[in-house]
Amino acid sequence: MNKRFTFKFIKYILLYFIISTILFITGFIGFIYILSLGTQTELNDLDSAFLELQLKDTQDDKPAPSPNVKRMAKKENAEIYIVDKQGNYIYPNETGNIKSKILNNIYHTNSIRYLSSPENKYVYLIYIFENEEKVHIKNKNSINTQQLIQSTENEGLNKYHFNIENNHLNFIKNTTQRKYVDDTIGNATNINLWLWILVIIISNLLISIIISIILSKRLSNPLIFHINWVENLAKGKLYKPESKYNHKKIQKTYKELNTSITALNNQLLEDKFYQERIQYYKRKWISQISHDLKSPLTSIYGYSKLLSSNNFEENKYLKLISNKAEYMNTLIDKLNSDFNMETQQMEIQKERFNLYQTIMKINKTLGYNKINISFEMPKDISFYGNKLYFERLLINLISNSIEHNKQNPNINIIFSEDNKYLKINYFDDGNGLGNKKLPDLINTNYTTKMNIQNSGLGFSIIYDSVKFHDGIIKINNSVKGASFTIWLKQNT
Repeated sequence: MNKRFTFKFIKYILLYFIISTILFITGFIGFIYILSLGTQTELNDLDSAFLELQLKDTQDDKPAPSPNVKRMAKKENAEIYIVDKQGNYIYPNETGNIKSKILNNIYHTNSIRYLSSPENKYVYLIYIFENEEKVHIKNKNSINTQQLIQSTENEGLNKYHFNIENNHLNFIKNTTQRKYVDDTIGNATNINLWLWILVIIISNLLISIIISIILSKRLSNPLIFHINWVENLAKGKLYKPESKYNHKKIQKTYKELNTSITALNNQLLEDKFYQERIQYYKRKWISQISHDLKSPLTSIYGYSKLLSSNNFEENKYLKLISNKAEYMNTLIDKLNSDFNMETQQMEIQKERFNLYQTIMKINKTLGYNKINISFEMPKDISFYGNKLYFERLLINLISNSIEHNKQNPNINIIFSEDNKYLKINYFDDGNGLGNKKLPDLINTNYTTKMNIQNSGLGFSIIYDSVKFHDGIIKINNSVKGASFTIWLKQNT
């Protein structure tokens, strides 16, 4: 049951996780994109990291500028190209080398090196601003194309400076070149981005699983507790199962269910003892009928024998037979009336009953296996009192100890004689009563089961039973658990 709830919650939480992750990644990428659009507005503001995010692949699996870069170039009247380090065209898709274009526009050309994702190698974005100034270089054939491109890199990343004298172009090594932090900076940027996304996904997954487990336990544990309780009732164990979870939280989660099962438990317990009392009076009624009907039946039998002998007057004995039959009818009506009266008077009459047998019957009816009962008196001793009240007293003491403790407590009950009183010492090892006094426990408004955290008892039935038997109840000081001493007067 618990696993089924957990898996069900995990399924829904995973659905939430997938949706939230997609939305987060989409938002994250959109944020980076919008951020880049907002900070890079001119071609001279571009850098390698920006290009690695902005440049996309063509259908030929080659790098190409993004629409945003194209808009910048159009706005600034510039031509853009993507070439390899030898100057061969990659974009636009045409054959040839960019060397001559750079030499003709050397003062208006800039290049940016970045890592191309499809080929995983460095290429150059070259943009040439429109101009009417043309430079004539005489030593074109001797110029190294890679050095030429490197001399046009911006942001101080140019490896060489170019110098033109007498229409001859020469290169001078840039001693103040700003080095790349890492030759694989573009790759590192991508790796860090995907690593960040991976960390977010894993974190989101772990949080989702933890939340699903917590939710499933919060909802399934109280339900499992009530299922175990119903199973106890089905097995004849008329008490709550023990639980390591807070009873107050269990009651709050499924308040209506808890109230209904509590009422069912109490009703089953009440009905069980009531049925036993009915059976007792039924046996008593049948025994009385057997005894009372035997005498008139004997008379009728005797008179019928006399009639058969024809030695006596028939009318005399026929009248006697009629009287006896009428007496039997009246007797049966009276017995029925007496039976109804006796069952209605169960709660107020007193009788003598075997103490040990009654207590063992209560223990068996409850089916609670953590009760230790000790008799410091003969087991055949009888008690004169109201049996129903006595049963209710013990049942409520035991039930309330179970009710108000997370773990079912161990209960010890000692029965002994104290002059003309039956003495009952009751102990449990639960949470105890705290600082509560007897008047507080008797006040049912104070001790409702929903607002008592520890083992405060609903004491009204217990107190009524003690009072009916002219008894006394005392709360004992206890280091752990609840402890009572009860004296019930032995009436004769």
